[in-house]
Amino acid sequence: MPPSARGDIPTRRTSQRISRPCSSARCASANDLEGAWSRVERSAVGLCGDVCRPLRYRSDGAASAPFRVRSSGRYFVRTGKGVPANLLQEVLDALEDCAYALDREWRLVAFNAAAEAHYALAREEALGRVVWEALPAVAGGPFESCARRVMRGREAEEFVAPSTVRAGVDVRIRVVPSPSGVVVTVRNVTAERAVEQALSDAQRRLALAAEASRIGVWEWDVQTGAIHFDVRMREMFGFMPARSLTVEDWRNAAHPEDLPLMQAIAAHALDPAVRAREAYEYRIVRPGDGELRWILAHGEAIFSQGEAPRALRYVGAAQDVTAQKLELARAQDDERRLRLALEAGRMACWAVDLRAEAITGSRELNRLLGFPEDSAPTLDEIRAGYFPGEQERVRGVLQRALASGENSFAVEYRYVRPDGDLRWLLLRSEIIPDEAGAPAEVVGVLADVTEQRQAQERTRMLAMELAHRVKNTLAVIGALAHQSLSAPELKEAREQFMGRVRAIARAHDLLIDAPSEPVGLARLLETILAPYGDEATGRIALGGPDVRVQPSTSLVLVLLFHELATNAAKYGALSQEKGRVELTWSVTPPGSVSTIGFEWRERGGPPVEGARTPGFGTRLIERQLAMAGGSAELMHEPTGLVCRGSIPLPGAPRRR
Repeated sequence: MPPSARGDIPTRRTSQRISRPCSSARCASANDLEGAWSRVERSAVGLCGDVCRPLRYRSDGAASAPFRVRSSGRYFVRTGKGVPANLLQEVLDALEDCAYALDREWRLVAFNAAAEAHYALAREEALGRVVWEALPAVAGGPFESCARRVMRGREAEEFVAPSTVRAGVDVRIRVVPSPSGVVVTVRNVTAERAVEQALSDAQRRLALAAEASRIGVWEWDVQTGAIHFDVRMREMFGFMPARSLTVEDWRNAAHPEDLPLMQAIAAHALDPAVRAREAYEYRIVRPGDGELRWILAHGEAIFSQGEAPRALRYVGAAQDVTAQKLELARAQDDERRLRLALEAGRMACWAVDLRAEAITGSRELNRLLGFPEDSAPTLDEIRAGYFPGEQERVRGVLQRALASGENSFAVEYRYVRPDGDLRWLLLRSEIIPDEAGAPAEVVGVLADVTEQRQAQERTRMLAMELAHRVKNTLAVIGALAHQSLSAPELKEAREQFMGRVRAIARAHDLLIDAPSEPVGLARLLETILAPYGDEATGRIALGGPDVRVQPSTSLVLVLLFHELATNAAKYGALSQEKGRVELTWSVTPPGSVSTIGFEWRERGGPPVEGARTPGFGTRLIERQLAMAGGSAELMHEPTGLVCRGSIPLPGAPRRR
């Protein structure tokens, strides 16, 4: 470039013979300047200005006459015939990065177009000025420290920092020593940093996800056979952290039965025509401890480009699913045992979606209801089999359970199969509410109890026959007593005796035909104990709150206190003229009927010498109470027999 184009910048002329760009360390140019310079004609000169070996070039690249150059010590232009004087400046201006040069006095001796745009400073205003004055924004910061170190130590440095002249811009600054000072390049790396940060964030999220889910990552170099396992993968397989791994290590760890599957899947994944990516499970035998583990893996092959692609790498992730496999196996075992138990008990499982009005059931359900095994009866088809009035009764049981806050209920009902066979079925159900608390699903089991019902009916018929005969016997006893005690002076004794016979008959009726509806406990006890005395005679004293008991509970109480009264009349307090019995009871917990506790205490009877061997009556009491969920304790105290116990009250409100 002519000196006139540089204003008042002084220029001194020198004559030099030029060979090729100098390869000495002093002639090394900065980063992209080297690349740009290589695109200039081979006769161009470096920034060093050193005298190099003469070499002549022709236009075709062969050696020719020497060139002459003019050097100002700040910039260099070629003055040979046919060479533009501004060629170097054109090269610098063609660079996308900012580029400028400083001499040892920190003056700007070169300033390209990108630098003009970045620093908003014209070249004519920059050249010849001290950089700290021309570009005050770079003074005193990391650039000045770096530039002074390079100027002293003659070793190139680079760093990344926010631009001091452009807000929100990150730049990479490289400072390279030159013979006359330093060369500086500035590259905008904002987008590059954003991509790097996004990649770093994605990698961090991936690492967190892998750590949270305990996922390991692997990579197989198909060309070399080397495999990289991350820390999690090495923990899964039991490999030492520092050990180098190959694909053979991977294969050796695989369970022999699963190795063919692994190899087949890998072959499909590495086949360019298939490129399989499906997940698969396999077992490994850890080489360290021989432990068997289940692995869930998912991989994908990376292929080369071109007309004949080939697999380069096989990368993927794996997870140890041994715990899930064991849990699944336990669940399958439980399901198999449950199915066997249901089949052995001739029971069926079912579930009804109340919102969809749909039912699902086990295979046994069709058999119980009389449908073909391969059929799928609808809810309406099943409901059509209810014996008249039974569906309403079952619905009533369900509604009462919901009204009392119960989530389960049980009911027996009659059902007519499609072939006309009448069966008794036992339904046990649990109600599953939705998020709002409304019934959403009902699940349960169904059992055929026809044979039990028939057995109960036969037992009831036998009991009725026995009751009829006992009544006949009592009637004969009454007739005999009436005849034997017919004398007028025995009228009072006859009436007392006949009253006791009638009381025994009523108590016997309670034993044989238990109440079908809840009854008051006080009235029930009075009826049972009437043959042995009442509160009017002072022989038996009753005390406790009036509470209604269900039929099943009343039957147990009838058996219990009838047995205690009979024993008291034969051996205990009621066998003596002055003997008496106190029977008290209470309901616990207070305010919520759930359990009834009682105490039977005898006084004034014959001396108690010690506990007797439990007889049939005692065993009957204990067995009946245990079956009802209750308990009793018999104690032979000096004053007489004491029996304390408790029994739950089915159907009573439970404590919340």
